Amino acid sequence: MKRILFFILVVSVFNSWSQELIRNGSFEVLDTCPNTLGQFHPYGWFGTHGSRTSPDLFSTCAKEDAYSNPKSYIINVRAYNGENFVGIVGYNPHNHYREYVSTKLQKPLVKDEVYTFSISVSQPKMALYYINELGAVFTTDSAKPEKLPMELIMKPHLVIKDGDWLKLNDVWDRINLEYKAKGGEQYLHLGCFLSDEQLVYRKYQDRIAFSKETGYKDAYYIFDDVSLQKMQKTLSEEQKPTKTFVFNNINFNTGDFSSSEKEFDQFEELINYLKDNPTTEVLIEGHSDDVGETDDNQELSEERALFVKSFFEYNKVSNKINTVGYGEEKPMVANDSNENRAKNRRVVIHLFEK
Repeated sequence: MKRILFFILVVSVFNSWSQELIRNGSFEVLDTCPNTLGQFHPYGWFGTHGSRTSPDLFSTCAKEDAYSNPKSYIINVRAYNGENFVGIVGYNPHNHYREYVSTKLQKPLVKDEVYTFSISVSQPKMALYYINELGAVFTTDSAKPEKLPMELIMKPHLVIKDGDWLKLNDVWDRINLEYKAKGGEQYLHLGCFLSDEQLVYRKYQDRIAFSKETGYKDAYYIFDDVSLQKMQKTLSEEQKPTKTFVFNNINFNTGDFSSSEKEFDQFEELINYLKDNPTTEVLIEGHSDDVGETDDNQELSEERALFVKSFFEYNKVSNKINTVGYGEEKPMVANDSNENRAKNRRVVIHLFEK
């Protein structure tokens, strides 16, 4: 009877993942219960081995006095969702050590499809340091864990941060990002992918005494509720916008996605209109000039669109807002002068009335 009940439980969990591309994103299904730190056996995930240790799994199934119990004095954090979560050393400035967690996706990603990636991140009391960012990397093949981080010291596909730093003092932060697939990606890797020269770290001054007491000297992070889903298209391919606005007088410099807030005053009338018409859907397009690498320009255009979206949301616009980046694919004019390139570094906003 126990085996039958267990089978029903697992089948129901797998069915709940049918639209979810990440298996066991809340780490609730375990191969074995962790009795101490370094025992990392959540179903569908693997970590680094062959180095100092492995990532950690925290679960309420562990004994109450075990370090792997979320209530232990070195952690004392409730899971964001469910009962379990995982922990990694993002970076140790004393020996440059890092840890990574990886998983195989339910199915390969489709070229040019946009996916929504979400993750909850925090730092427990045992974290002495915080760093500028963690990241997510998608690969077509499985990186060999024992060779990490050398295989994956690269620009991450998604940057996990909150402002200038990933500083999370005992608080869960839910981070939502968008990823446009290159096609064929089958694995997700989480960790710090910056080189030592790019990585910046700072110390929690109020945790120095605890570090001396326990010996923990890492930029330690915990993850929960990792999700990757294909973005649902709410606007049909055939649907024509009722209004279109082109903003090419925003001062986007070549290679930059941000702009001065003063220049966003031109959005005021549009923002007021959207507040008065909350059912109107919005599509924000980002565009770049042709200076630089094509892939970089694609990413830049996506970031420009997201930058404008964040400005709208900051101004309490509650409408459904989608974003897309076209890179240098759709220039308004030929990229044959600085003046024309400035015109092509633009944002286009389409409105769709319901």
